[in-house]
Amino acid sequence: MFAEAVEAFFEELEAMGTMDAVLKSLGWTKSKGKFVPPQVVEQSLMNIMVPAFA
Repeated sequence: MFAEAVEAFFEELEAMGTMDAVLKSLGWTKSKGKFVPPQVVEQSLMNIMVPAFA
């Protein structure tokens, strides 16, 4: 389900022509015509409660 949501997100970015602007605003950079993700400086786990809808 998460993979489908991510795929839909990127499809919409491409369709709206906002891919570059959105990725740059999230810290990505372009090198040799390809996007490079931001460097991970910390990683942690967090428990969250998600309401279940019937």
